[in-house]
Amino acid sequence: MNENNFKNVTSLNIFSNFAIGMKKYLIIGIISSIFLINTILGQNITDGERLIRIEAKQDASEKRFDDFQKAQDKRFDDFQKAQDKRFDELREDINRQYDRTQVLILWIGGILFSMNFALLGYMIWDRQTAQKPMEERLKVVENKVDKQQQSLSLLK
Repeated sequence: MNENNFKNVTSLNIFSNFAIGMKKYLIIGIISSIFLINTILGQNITDGERLIRIEAKQDASEKRFDDFQKAQDKRFDDFQKAQDKRFDELREDINRQYDRTQVLILWIGGILFSMNFALLGYMIWDRQTAQKPMEERLKVVENKVDKQQQSLSLLK
């Protein structure tokens, strides 16, 4: 019995030692699980805060990019309007110059046309003035010829 008791006592001691050891491990596991859960949740909160900050920075960057793009679009539109205005002014200047050139050509054509009529009038007047002395000379010569014919006819 002594031996049996010893075996029973020993097995109870081993079991109780095992139970005490398991309790220690169980308590250590529970405590470490709590710390692990807190650190994981703490990191998630920190990561969440980081994620919120990153999203805020990204939103700010997108807003700056959108503002920059709008500014560039406005600048391009202003440049295009300025170019359109310059082209319109240039077109108006060219049209005015074309109108002036057209008027000048009409004046030159009118002057040449009137000069041609003046030259034609001068030619007609000169011909008449040049023919008057010839006609007078011809009349004189005809009168002389008539007189000579009359004198010849009297002689016959």
